[in-house]
Amino acid sequence: MCKTILLSMAFIVSLFLSPRSSHCQTQVIKESDPQQQQDEPKTKLETFKSKYETLLLKGYIEVGKQNLNPTIITVYAQELFDVKTKDRVTGINILIDQRSEHGTSYVDYDDIESLINGIDYISKVDGTITKFPRFEVYYRTRGHLEIGAFNRETVNPDDKKILYEISCGTIGGARARCDITGLMDFKALIIQAKERLDTIK
Repeated sequence: MCKTILLSMAFIVSLFLSPRSSHCQTQVIKESDPQQQQDEPKTKLETFKSKYETLLLKGYIEVGKQNLNPTIITVYAQELFDVKTKDRVTGINILIDQRSEHGTSYVDYDDIESLINGIDYISKVDGTITKFPRFEVYYRTRGHLEIGAFNRETVNPDDKKILYEISCGTIGGARARCDITGLMDFKALIIQAKERLDTIK
């Protein structure tokens, strides 16, 4: 019996290590097409919004706007309720509008605290995080909201200025760049949205 199990395991391992497994790897790469990933629901809010043949109730409020000329970021707190099943989810909707570019991302309530912690970490990074002259650091949510920081390339090696970037969506998304003040203003909007959601628990 033990010999049979060992032989079976060896056969399975040989399949994964065999050159023929490259066909399977190709299929995996093909299935992770960016357009397909964009269409698939990532958050509870997106899954709720994709429901068919059911009554959905949406409640929301605009928490605030951030003007990063020429980009406008709008943050909403919202809840979705399935009238039939009585299921309910809450979270944040972030919209970025920059001229002809528009992006939207959703953050479930359960993921808001992690997002705030990610912003806190990014706000404190500097050139000491790596021995290389250039760096990038970012935090990405399941709903394609990405917060990043990077040091810009300049002719002056003593220029240590760090820029921050907020982006929503994948293909066809939008992004905004700001300084540390803009990043902290965005964090404040996220905190306000969470506080508003806490009042309707």
